[in-house]
Amino acid sequence: MGHQSATVRRRRSRKARVASNVADAPVQSAAAVSPVKQAVAALPILSAADAKALFDRIPHQWLALAERRVDYYTELYRNGRWRNYYTEEYFVELMRDVVQAAGAWRELANRALPDGGGKSELRLPA
Repeated sequence: MGHQSATVRRRRSRKARVASNVADAPVQSAAAVSPVKQAVAALPILSAADAKALFDRIPHQWLALAERRVDYYTELYRNGRWRNYYTEEYFVELMRDVVQAAGAWRELANRALPDGGGKSELRLPA
């Protein structure tokens, strides 16, 4: 075998290294836990009251964002800068959508009571 080329010898030695690395690698059991399952298992478990408070806070946060959008477009209208970006028809339609969205979030925020009193529209599993 002294007549083998250097490339063939390198290939065989590489295969031998890979085979030995595979043989030395720890064998994972079939019950190995994926990183996603590990992350989910590490999440804190919320009580029903904590979950309700968390879910009741969401509409209030969206309402705050919707009201900031209304304020932004109102200011854009007051200073006339809307003409730089929109046609009059499109800006009127956009303002109508922004105001309607804020009204919808206001209605949802009023249904979700932040103090925990009364009943919320959200149903949590027992």
